[in-house]
Amino acid sequence: MKYKLLMSVLVIVAIACGESKEEKEIAALKEKVTSLQSQNTSLRNGDQKLKATLEDYNKFFTEIEKNLAGIDQNKTMVAQLSADMKDKKDVKERIKLRISTIKELVENTRLRILALDRTIAQLRKESGEKSDEIMQMDKQIKGLTKDLIAKDAEIEEMDNSIADLETLYQLEIEKTEELRSILNRAYYIVGTKKELLEKGVITKEGGFIGIGKVKVLNANAPTALFTKIEKDKTSEMMLNAKKAKMITNHADGSFSIAGENGKADKLMISDADEFWKNGNYVVIEVEK
Repeated sequence: MKYKLLMSVLVIVAIACGESKEEKEIAALKEKVTSLQSQNTSLRNGDQKLKATLEDYNKFFTEIEKNLAGIDQNKTMVAQLSADMKDKKDVKERIKLRISTIKELVENTRLRILALDRTIAQLRKESGEKSDEIMQMDKQIKGLTKDLIAKDAEIEEMDNSIADLETLYQLEIEKTEELRSILNRAYYIVGTKKELLEKGVITKEGGFIGIGKVKVLNANAPTALFTKIEKDKTSEMMLNAKKAKMITNHADGSFSIAGENGKADKLMISDADEFWKNGNYVVIEVEK
């Protein structure tokens, strides 16, 4: 009799502990969602001002990487919970909260990427000696954006596979397009050697005795000097010059300079992926 009573007590305790663990998980998820929603509201309202320093960039990149890792962890939990779901209210609630967490993490990451992108211009003005770092950060932003878009697609597929739950998460088309526009955005400028130097678009660096210094793109040059273009809609750039040569680095065979009677009438992009692989800026020096 005592043995049966003891076993009954142990079963009750075990059930109570299990319920307590689930309740704690639900409470923690709700707290996480609320915290992310608060952060996202602040980011949208511009309450969190970013300082134009390399240290702040590194901090934001770290937070974005944590967000991306958190998205993967929550996706794994949703898959596990979905496999065990048998009309249990608490399991469904946990799935919904996991998806809500994913949604807020994606939104938080999107807002942080856009915030970093907006401050690039400020960094260009204030960090003249950090040209290489700024260009590297620009590449990092593009990489993070690609990761987020990829995860967005994975999450949508996961969401659609949960037949018992209505679609709880979707990034609006305009938000996805906003991220894609960052990847698709590029700039170009055409000018004589004198014009490019005077505008500060290029600088002279390096060189050896008897050999002229090498012209390189100045990462701190004002973006307003360049013509803004969309990569997927740009296959040609008009030059209207006698001669032309590329200052920025682009893969051999990805472009050509064409014109009648040996002139440089226009630049033609034949392999966009390779052409834009090394950067989003095009500087062309011409002789008129």
